[in-house]
Amino acid sequence: TLVEKYGQVKEFLGDGASGEVRLAHKADTKELFVVKRYRSRKPLYYALHRYNLDYVWNEWAMSWNLNHHNILRSLDLMRHSNNCLCLVMEFCGAGSLYEYVFRDNPEKSPLVQDEPDCFFVQMMHGLRYLHGMGVTHGDMGLGNLLLNERGCIKICDFGLAKPCRKVRITENIHIVPAAAQLMPPQLLNCKQELFRLESIDIWAAGVLYVLMRTGDYLWKRPREDDKDYARYLEERKMTALLSWMYSLTDLRQRDCASVLNGMLDPDADQRLIANEVLNSAWLMSVHVCLAGMGL
Repeated sequence: TLVEKYGQVKEFLGDGASGEVRLAHKADTKELFVVKRYRSRKPLYYALHRYNLDYVWNEWAMSWNLNHHNILRSLDLMRHSNNCLCLVMEFCGAGSLYEYVFRDNPEKSPLVQDEPDCFFVQMMHGLRYLHGMGVTHGDMGLGNLLLNERGCIKICDFGLAKPCRKVRITENIHIVPAAAQLMPPQLLNCKQELFRLESIDIWAAGVLYVLMRTGDYLWKRPREDDKDYARYLEERKMTALLSWMYSLTDLRQRDCASVLNGMLDPDADQRLIANEVLNSAWLMSVHVCLAGMGL
Protein backbone atom coordinates (compact mmCIF):
# COMPACT_ATOMS: atom_id res chain seq x y z
CA THR A 1 0.00 0.00 0.00
CA LEU A 2 0.97 3.64 -0.28
CA VAL A 3 1.31 3.98 3.50
CA GLU A 4 3.53 0.90 3.75
CA LYS A 5 5.82 2.08 0.95
CA TYR A 6 5.94 5.85 1.55
CA GLY A 7 4.56 6.41 5.05
CA GLN A 8 1.61 8.21 6.58
CA VAL A 9 0.05 10.95 4.44
CA LYS A 10 -0.28 13.98 6.69
CA GLU A 11 0.20 17.74 6.16
CA PHE A 12 -1.81 19.58 3.52
CA LEU A 13 0.55 21.43 1.15
CA GLY A 14 -1.76 22.85 -1.47
CA ASP A 15 -4.74 22.46 -3.76
CA GLY A 16 -5.16 22.71 -7.52
CA ALA A 17 -7.53 21.99 -10.37
CA SER A 18 -6.61 18.31 -10.52
CA GLY A 19 -6.42 17.54 -6.80
CA GLU A 20 -4.79 18.20 -3.46
CA VAL A 21 -1.16 17.77 -2.43
CA ARG A 22 -0.03 16.38 0.93
CA LEU A 23 3.20 15.35 2.63
CA ALA A 24 3.99 11.71 3.44
CA HIS A 25 6.38 10.75 6.26
CA LYS A 26 8.27 7.44 6.12
CA ALA A 27 9.04 6.86 9.79
CA ASP A 28 11.87 4.33 9.54
CA THR A 29 14.03 6.33 7.10
CA LYS A 30 12.78 9.85 7.99
CA GLU A 31 12.20 10.46 4.27
CA LEU A 32 9.56 12.89 3.03
CA PHE A 33 7.48 12.46 -0.12
CA VAL A 34 4.85 14.54 -1.88
CA VAL A 35 1.54 12.81 -2.58
CA LYS A 36 -0.75 14.34 -5.18
CA ARG A 37 -4.23 12.97 -4.64
CA TYR A 38 -6.28 13.37 -7.81
CA ARG A 39 -9.77 14.68 -7.39
CA SER A 40 -12.58 12.40 -8.59
CA ARG A 41 -16.35 12.55 -8.38
CA LYS A 42 -16.89 8.82 -7.99
CA PRO A 43 -14.84 5.88 -6.71
CA LEU A 44 -12.33 4.59 -9.23
CA TYR A 45 -14.20 1.34 -9.82
CA TYR A 46 -17.17 3.31 -11.18
CA ALA A 47 -15.57 5.99 -13.32
CA LEU A 48 -13.35 9.01 -12.96
CA HIS A 49 -14.26 12.22 -14.70
CA ARG A 50 -12.96 11.69 -18.24
CA TYR A 51 -10.70 14.75 -18.35
CA ASN A 52 -9.33 14.02 -14.90
CA LEU A 53 -8.46 10.45 -15.85
CA ASP A 54 -6.72 11.62 -19.02
CA TYR A 55 -4.81 14.18 -16.96
CA VAL A 56 -3.71 11.54 -14.44
CA TRP A 57 -2.38 9.10 -17.01
CA ASN A 58 -0.81 11.88 -19.05
CA GLU A 59 1.09 13.26 -16.07
CA TRP A 60 2.39 9.82 -15.15
CA ALA A 61 3.19 8.71 -18.71
CA MET A 62 5.10 11.92 -19.47
CA SER A 63 7.11 12.04 -16.26
CA TRP A 64 7.81 8.54 -14.87
CA ASN A 65 10.99 7.93 -16.90
CA LEU A 66 12.46 11.44 -16.68
CA ASN A 67 15.76 11.59 -14.80
CA HIS A 68 17.37 15.01 -14.49
CA HIS A 69 18.30 17.14 -11.49
CA ASN A 70 16.13 20.03 -12.75
CA ILE A 71 13.04 17.83 -13.20
CA LEU A 72 10.89 16.74 -10.25
CA ARG A 73 11.01 12.95 -10.00
CA SER A 74 7.72 11.07 -10.23
CA LEU A 75 8.15 7.91 -8.17
CA ASP A 76 4.88 6.01 -8.20
CA LEU A 77 1.21 6.00 -9.20
CA MET A 78 -0.86 4.16 -6.60
CA ARG A 79 -4.32 3.81 -5.13
CA HIS A 80 -4.96 5.15 -1.66
CA SER A 81 -7.98 5.69 0.60
CA ASN A 82 -11.39 5.61 -1.11
CA ASN A 83 -9.63 3.93 -4.05
CA CYS A 84 -8.41 7.28 -5.42
CA LEU A 85 -5.28 7.59 -7.53
CA CYS A 86 -2.21 9.25 -6.03
CA LEU A 87 1.02 10.35 -7.69
CA VAL A 88 4.06 10.11 -5.38
CA MET A 89 6.92 12.55 -6.05
CA GLU A 90 10.13 13.73 -4.45
CA PHE A 91 9.81 16.52 -1.88
CA CYS A 92 11.16 20.05 -2.39
CA GLY A 93 11.19 21.81 0.96
CA ALA A 94 11.54 25.43 -0.17
CA GLY A 95 8.23 25.58 -2.06
CA SER A 96 7.58 27.05 -5.49
CA LEU A 97 9.40 29.87 -7.21
CA TYR A 98 6.12 31.79 -7.19
CA GLU A 99 6.12 31.70 -3.39
CA TYR A 100 9.76 32.73 -3.32
CA VAL A 101 9.27 35.67 -5.70
CA PHE A 102 5.87 36.94 -4.55
CA ARG A 103 4.35 35.40 -1.42
CA ASP A 104 7.57 35.69 0.58
CA ASN A 105 8.16 39.09 -1.02
CA PRO A 106 4.90 41.03 -0.47
CA GLU A 107 6.28 44.26 -1.91
CA LYS A 108 7.02 42.40 -5.17
CA SER A 109 10.48 43.89 -5.37
CA PRO A 110 12.50 42.33 -8.22
CA LEU A 111 15.09 39.71 -7.38
CA VAL A 112 18.72 40.76 -7.48
CA GLN A 113 20.49 39.85 -10.70
CA ASP A 114 22.38 36.73 -9.60
CA GLU A 115 19.28 34.87 -8.36
CA PRO A 116 17.09 35.05 -11.49
CA ASP A 117 20.10 34.35 -13.69
CA CYS A 118 20.87 31.18 -11.71
CA PHE A 119 17.20 30.11 -11.68
CA PHE A 120 16.91 30.82 -15.40
CA VAL A 121 19.93 28.71 -16.33
CA GLN A 122 18.54 25.80 -14.32
CA MET A 123 15.11 26.18 -15.93
CA MET A 124 16.69 26.12 -19.39
CA HIS A 125 18.74 23.02 -18.54
CA GLY A 126 15.51 21.33 -17.50
CA LEU A 127 13.78 22.40 -20.72
CA ARG A 128 16.70 21.26 -22.88
CA TYR A 129 16.50 17.84 -21.25
CA LEU A 130 12.71 17.67 -21.64
CA HIS A 131 12.78 18.68 -25.29
CA GLY A 132 15.63 16.26 -25.92
CA MET A 133 13.43 13.52 -24.46
CA GLY A 134 10.64 14.57 -26.80
CA VAL A 135 8.46 16.21 -24.13
CA THR A 136 6.86 19.67 -24.27
CA HIS A 137 5.84 20.84 -20.78
CA GLY A 138 3.10 23.19 -21.99
CA ASP A 139 2.38 24.85 -18.64
CA MET A 140 5.55 26.65 -17.58
CA GLY A 141 4.99 29.09 -14.73
CA LEU A 142 6.59 30.09 -11.44
CA GLY A 143 4.12 27.84 -9.63
CA ASN A 144 5.43 24.83 -11.56
CA LEU A 145 9.06 25.54 -10.69
CA LEU A 146 9.94 24.08 -7.29
CA LEU A 147 12.95 24.95 -5.17
CA ASN A 148 14.70 22.56 -2.81
CA GLU A 149 16.57 23.59 0.32
CA ARG A 150 19.90 23.78 -1.55
CA GLY A 151 18.62 26.11 -4.28
CA CYS A 152 18.02 23.57 -7.05
CA ILE A 153 15.10 24.37 -9.40
CA LYS A 154 12.86 21.47 -10.45
CA ILE A 155 10.19 21.63 -13.15
CA CYS A 156 6.98 19.89 -12.07
CA ASP A 157 3.36 19.18 -13.12
CA PHE A 158 3.24 17.33 -16.44
CA GLY A 159 -0.54 17.06 -16.71
CA LEU A 160 -0.61 19.19 -19.89
CA ALA A 161 2.66 17.84 -21.34
CA LYS A 162 2.70 16.67 -24.95
CA PRO A 163 5.19 14.95 -27.26
CA CYS A 164 7.38 17.43 -29.16
CA ARG A 165 6.14 17.70 -32.72
CA LYS A 166 4.94 20.17 -35.31
CA VAL A 167 1.22 20.91 -34.98
CA ARG A 168 -1.46 22.86 -36.79
CA ILE A 169 -3.15 25.69 -34.94
CA THR A 170 -6.48 24.09 -35.83
CA GLU A 171 -5.61 21.00 -33.75
CA ASN A 172 -7.09 20.73 -30.27
CA ILE A 173 -3.76 20.41 -28.46
CA HIS A 174 -5.16 21.07 -24.94
CA ILE A 175 -2.29 23.38 -23.98
CA VAL A 176 -3.47 26.48 -22.16
CA PRO A 177 -0.84 28.00 -19.84
CA ALA A 178 -2.26 29.10 -16.49
CA ALA A 179 -1.54 32.80 -17.13
CA ALA A 180 -2.54 34.57 -20.34
CA GLN A 181 0.69 36.59 -20.05
CA LEU A 182 2.65 33.36 -20.65
CA MET A 183 0.77 32.25 -23.74
CA PRO A 184 2.72 32.59 -26.99
CA PRO A 185 1.13 34.66 -29.75
CA GLN A 186 0.56 31.66 -32.03
CA LEU A 187 -2.05 30.32 -29.58
CA LEU A 188 -3.94 33.63 -29.55
CA ASN A 189 -3.79 35.19 -32.99
CA CYS A 190 -3.96 31.95 -35.05
CA LYS A 191 -1.81 33.55 -37.78
CA GLN A 192 0.85 30.83 -37.77
CA GLU A 193 -0.68 27.64 -39.12
CA LEU A 194 2.22 25.30 -38.26
CA PHE A 195 4.59 25.50 -35.29
CA ARG A 196 6.63 23.24 -33.02
CA LEU A 197 5.07 22.63 -29.62
CA GLU A 198 8.31 23.14 -27.69
CA SER A 199 8.38 26.78 -28.83
CA ILE A 200 5.57 27.33 -26.29
CA ASP A 201 7.96 26.51 -23.44
CA ILE A 202 10.70 28.79 -24.80
CA TRP A 203 8.34 31.77 -24.99
CA ALA A 204 7.10 31.20 -21.43
CA ALA A 205 10.67 30.87 -20.11
CA GLY A 206 11.60 34.25 -21.61
CA VAL A 207 8.56 35.93 -20.06
CA LEU A 208 9.32 34.32 -16.68
CA TYR A 209 12.88 35.64 -16.67
CA VAL A 210 11.65 39.20 -17.20
CA LEU A 211 9.02 38.65 -14.48
CA MET A 212 11.74 37.64 -12.01
CA ARG A 213 13.89 40.63 -12.96
CA THR A 214 11.21 43.33 -13.01
CA GLY A 215 8.50 41.96 -10.69
CA ASP A 216 5.84 42.32 -13.40
CA TYR A 217 4.67 40.79 -16.67
CA LEU A 218 5.54 42.46 -19.96
CA TRP A 219 1.90 42.50 -21.13
CA LYS A 220 -1.55 41.21 -20.24
CA ARG A 221 -1.64 38.97 -23.30
CA PRO A 222 0.49 38.89 -26.48
CA ARG A 223 -2.13 40.22 -28.89
CA GLU A 224 -1.98 43.30 -31.06
CA ASP A 225 -4.90 44.88 -29.19
CA ASP A 226 -2.78 44.85 -26.02
CA LYS A 227 -0.98 48.22 -25.96
CA ASP A 228 2.13 46.88 -24.21
CA TYR A 229 2.50 44.01 -26.67
CA ALA A 230 1.80 46.32 -29.64
CA ARG A 231 4.58 48.62 -28.43
CA TYR A 232 6.86 45.60 -28.08
CA LEU A 233 6.23 44.63 -31.72
CA GLU A 234 6.97 48.16 -32.91
CA GLU A 235 10.18 48.40 -30.90
CA ARG A 236 11.40 45.03 -32.24
CA LYS A 237 11.40 46.52 -35.74
CA MET A 238 13.73 49.34 -34.70
CA THR A 239 16.13 48.08 -32.04
CA ALA A 240 17.26 45.04 -30.05
CA LEU A 241 17.35 47.11 -26.84
CA LEU A 242 13.70 47.49 -25.88
CA SER A 243 12.25 50.08 -23.49
CA TRP A 244 11.71 47.68 -20.57
CA MET A 245 15.40 46.76 -20.71
CA TYR A 246 16.55 50.27 -19.80
CA SER A 247 15.61 49.72 -16.16
CA LEU A 248 17.99 46.75 -16.02
CA THR A 249 21.49 48.16 -16.32
CA ASP A 250 23.17 44.81 -16.86
CA LEU A 251 20.96 44.07 -19.88
CA ARG A 252 22.51 47.06 -21.64
CA GLN A 253 26.00 45.79 -20.89
CA ARG A 254 25.65 42.15 -21.89
CA ASP A 255 24.35 40.18 -24.85
CA CYS A 256 21.28 38.89 -23.02
CA ALA A 257 19.04 41.38 -24.83
CA SER A 258 19.49 39.48 -28.10
CA VAL A 259 18.84 36.15 -26.35
CA LEU A 260 15.59 37.37 -24.81
CA ASN A 261 14.51 38.85 -28.14
CA GLY A 262 15.23 35.49 -29.75
CA MET A 263 13.16 33.66 -27.14
CA LEU A 264 10.31 36.14 -27.49
CA ASP A 265 10.21 36.14 -31.29
CA PRO A 266 6.53 36.28 -32.37
CA ASP A 267 7.41 33.86 -35.18
CA ALA A 268 7.59 30.47 -33.46
CA ASP A 269 9.80 29.03 -36.22
CA GLN A 270 12.41 31.75 -35.63
CA ARG A 271 12.34 31.40 -31.85
CA LEU A 272 15.52 30.13 -30.21
CA ILE A 273 15.65 26.55 -28.97
CA ALA A 274 16.84 25.65 -25.47
CA ASN A 275 20.31 24.58 -26.59
CA GLU A 276 20.90 27.90 -28.38
CA VAL A 277 19.88 29.81 -25.26
CA LEU A 278 22.22 27.79 -23.04
CA ASN A 279 25.13 28.13 -25.48
CA SER A 280 24.84 31.93 -25.58
CA ALA A 281 27.74 33.97 -24.19
CA TRP A 282 25.35 35.36 -21.57
CA LEU A 283 24.32 32.06 -19.99
CA MET A 284 27.76 30.54 -20.40
CA SER A 285 29.02 33.29 -18.08
CA VAL A 286 26.36 32.81 -15.37
CA HIS A 287 27.56 31.24 -12.13
CA VAL A 288 25.26 28.40 -11.06
CA CYS A 289 25.32 26.93 -7.56
CA LEU A 290 26.52 23.33 -7.15
CA ALA A 291 22.99 22.12 -6.34
CA GLY A 292 21.73 23.70 -9.55
CA MET A 293 24.28 21.66 -11.48
CA GLY A 294 23.12 18.45 -9.82
CA LEU A 295 26.17 18.17 -7.55
